[in-house]
Amino acid sequence: MNYQKIYNRLRQLGFSEIGAVAMLGNWEAESGCEANRLENDFSPYRSTSKSYTQGVTNGSISRQTFGSDQKGYGLAQWTFVNQNGTAGRKFNLYDFWKRSERSLDDPIMQCDFCWWELNGGGYGHVRTVVTDETDLYTAVSKLCTQYEQPGNRNIDTRFSNAKKIRSQINLNDWQGEGDESMANQDPVQKVLDIARCEVGYHEQGDNITKYAADLDRTNWYNGAKNGFPYCDVFYDWLFYKAFGDPLGREMICQPAGSAGAGCLYSAQYYKNAGRWHTANPRPGDQIFFSWSPGEYSHTGLVESVGNGEVRTIEGNTSDMVARRTYAQNDPRIIGYGRPRWELAGGSSSESGGTGGGSVGRILKKGCTGTDVTVLQENLMALGYDLGRWGADGDFGNDTYNAVVQFQRDHGLEADGEAGPDTLGALETALKESAGTTEPEPPQEPDEPETPEEPVSAEIPQSEFWPLRMLKPGMKGADVEVLCALLKARGWGVHYVSDTYGSFLEEIVREFQRAYGLEIDGIVGDETWAKLFERE
Repeated sequence: MNYQKIYNRLRQLGFSEIGAVAMLGNWEAESGCEANRLENDFSPYRSTSKSYTQGVTNGSISRQTFGSDQKGYGLAQWTFVNQNGTAGRKFNLYDFWKRSERSLDDPIMQCDFCWWELNGGGYGHVRTVVTDETDLYTAVSKLCTQYEQPGNRNIDTRFSNAKKIRSQINLNDWQGEGDESMANQDPVQKVLDIARCEVGYHEQGDNITKYAADLDRTNWYNGAKNGFPYCDVFYDWLFYKAFGDPLGREMICQPAGSAGAGCLYSAQYYKNAGRWHTANPRPGDQIFFSWSPGEYSHTGLVESVGNGEVRTIEGNTSDMVARRTYAQNDPRIIGYGRPRWELAGGSSSESGGTGGGSVGRILKKGCTGTDVTVLQENLMALGYDLGRWGADGDFGNDTYNAVVQFQRDHGLEADGEAGPDTLGALETALKESAGTTEPEPPQEPDEPETPEEPVSAEIPQSEFWPLRMLKPGMKGADVEVLCALLKARGWGVHYVSDTYGSFLEEIVREFQRAYGLEIDGIVGDETWAKLFERE
């Protein structure tokens, strides 16, 4: 059973012991804690569940079918769908799965989705049950009636499940066990994983967020910050969540009682500590923007770098936490603050992506960390394709394929693992490459005279009217409009992007099918008209 693995992950995410055990008791009643469980599957060896999962994974079962078939799936048997069959919990699960780059039946991914639901994904009112409730029976009951909401509310059975599971697992070693432990995780990946679980979180109105609420209970800032713009608060909270106070605060170069809730002051703290860069961003960096000359206007977390782009996760972006993509030479990017990862056991390197052939481990599929990021940056410097996510510190399929190709190109055993021979050859290739350059040293840009509050990025309508006919692969502000319209109508778009990719195309096709339009994935006059039509 997955009891220990699920318990560990829930605790790592922020569940209390009572909250994690209560959720396990409910999930045991729902699915037997089987992450690939399909509702009413009594077939031998769960063959129906397995074939259903495989169908969704390979695309033979579409997002629309998965989201609207009203068949419970996964740990929580997620089911709910709206009357139009266009939105609901399984649509959200599908979208979260696509963003996670994990398998659909991965219990860790589903735990993360549960945490997302409890933090702005429609079930924020239940969050305090899993973090603050002290009575197990009460927690089981509330999760059953307010989160699971099954037809058969057999609370006594769920309570019995919880007590039984509690007796079978190690309640105290959750930080050090399981292949998904955050305790032994590279600190950069630890911050990135927490941030990815927050994508889609909406403020509670007027800049009221859980991020400021948590930090306001500490002496992190020079005063209460709830109700103020929170892009910088979100970044700081990630370090508070991952490492606590004072370690998390010290890692981002802030003193106790800091003014770091404002972009100008955060940037200055990095500069004072010699951790400011104007080029060569890396995952985990704090990126700073200026919407107007002389201002430090907005900030976010660098999630990955590659193909001339920097991809971010940002708070206070259209009143939520969302992903964005920018060209690395975007003039609005002022610079990057690099945390002191070495304080949490990470690399202290301030270099860019070249050089460094020696390693303390063989890098292969499943590895994460700054050494993986360096490997990825080096491969990209030599022209190898790392896919959409580029140097994200996660050794996945794209990195594996690039390593295999590099090994073949250099007469090495093509096993997809980066050991001493491969890394040595990589270092030699970098030195021989005429295009290799040393990373720029940190530079000190001019300071604006007065501080300003961070602001969220809004879509400037004057830049995109009239709207173009959009096709997959196109970029621009009108793609952001398309995302915003689909999101507002409940079509499973949880963040606004300026890139028309395959995921967005699939949603457009489902939208066109639902409204009797030509199903071509092209957003022309008829599709635009239907999107703007009042419901």
